[in-house]
Amino acid sequence: FTGMRVAVSKKTKDQLREAFTTDQLRTIFTHLTLNPDNLVKKDEHKWGTLVGMFTGMRLNEVAQLEISDIKKVEGVWCIDVSEGGDNDKRLKNASSSRRVPIHQKLLDCGLLEFVEVQSNNPMNRLFPKLTYSPQNGYGRNIGRWFNEKLLPALDLKTPGLVFHSLRHSMATRLNQSDASEPKVKAILGHAQSGVTFSNYFKEGFKPAQLKAVIDKFDF
Repeated sequence: FTGMRVAVSKKTKDQLREAFTTDQLRTIFTHLTLNPDNLVKKDEHKWGTLVGMFTGMRLNEVAQLEISDIKKVEGVWCIDVSEGGDNDKRLKNASSSRRVPIHQKLLDCGLLEFVEVQSNNPMNRLFPKLTYSPQNGYGRNIGRWFNEKLLPALDLKTPGLVFHSLRHSMATRLNQSDASEPKVKAILGHAQSGVTFSNYFKEGFKPAQLKAVIDKFDF
């Protein structure tokens, strides 16, 4: 049996993932922004992780972002999570298409200034140095850095903690803040349940409504 592995289903893998604690999130945030140990050397690692942390977006949703995806909608800065575009972006499923209001912390950290610097990129990609692979999309580089370098360096590496845990953390903190389940689903790109939301609520929540919810994510 040497070298053989038992396959683990995708559902089981997701169930094994954990949310980061508030202390762990503070530690990661400190190193992403202040970089006291010089662990962060690339813009895509810093901003890719910060966007994942404060939006709950999936890794490849973050990595494939285009500059034009950062836009104002009804006076609220949002990230347009969508398919197609100039770089053939792909989503997990239909409910993944959404507009995520940009968390105030991301604005305070200078995300819009970073976007402005990247605006001269002719590829229209927010992280133009990330390469594409058919199996992992654009997210492989950020994921490997976060999972295999940053977390071990911060002594946070466990089997249940990976980049996707940032998504679990967003869901956990928003639910703990008494945010309504339909609004949390709208932010995370989960399918709505019930006739009212799935069949009749076609326009969805207004950006300002979701901005008030996502800003409740705190640590």
